[in-house]
Amino acid sequence: MSAKGSLTEKPAPSAVIVGSEKAATGSSLETTTTYDEPNHELHAKTFVAVFATCLIYFAQLVSLVGAGAQGQTIAGHFNATDKTSWFSATITIMTVVLGPIVSQAADYWGRKWFLVVPTLFGAVGSIIVARASDVNTAIAGFCIIGIAFGTQPLLHTVISEVLPRKWRAYGQASAMISNSLGSITGLIVGGAFNRTSDPASEGFRYYFYMAMAWYFIAAVLCVVVYNPPQIDI
Repeated sequence: MSAKGSLTEKPAPSAVIVGSEKAATGSSLETTTTYDEPNHELHAKTFVAVFATCLIYFAQLVSLVGAGAQGQTIAGHFNATDKTSWFSATITIMTVVLGPIVSQAADYWGRKWFLVVPTLFGAVGSIIVARASDVNTAIAGFCIIGIAFGTQPLLHTVISEVLPRKWRAYGQASAMISNSLGSITGLIVGGAFNRTSDPASEGFRYYFYMAMAWYFIAAVLCVVVYNPPQIDI
């Protein structure tokens, strides 16, 4: 017998079929679920969508810092210093309550409008605080601002959704940077509007008009540039 004839060719490995049944008799069904990552393409809208998401984070931190740093001035303006803690407490409560609810709802019905609508509530709440005529109206305004904070879990998700995997770390870093910039801006601008902490000062009103503008711009940008694909549950 020739050497050539003695050699047996090994069969080529067969392709793995997802969800196929094992060939051996009596074997159980072996099911493997695979998920293909969508092929992201970077273009101008991608970066604007990331910027809009970061701007929401920025606006939220401006509001939160304003509720704390401007709290004494706002409460003193309305002669209600005993209610200072309610300004930031309402935002904290709304964040804790709405975060899981908004996240779960967004998984079922899509993220876009659960990102846009609460952000618009942030703009409305900022106007209410800026136009408040008594402390109860100001507290109500902060409650409405707190609705915007229900989107916080979505912000990181959206950034990772629109970016390819190799860019996601940079996207998450940009979110954290916008968080820091919002805090710094809130302190600096708030201090500029209320240098003397004068209770009669109207500086807090201009501060929350500014916050309203950030919320509104971010919401409009999300409407225009963030168009996620339909999710099948």
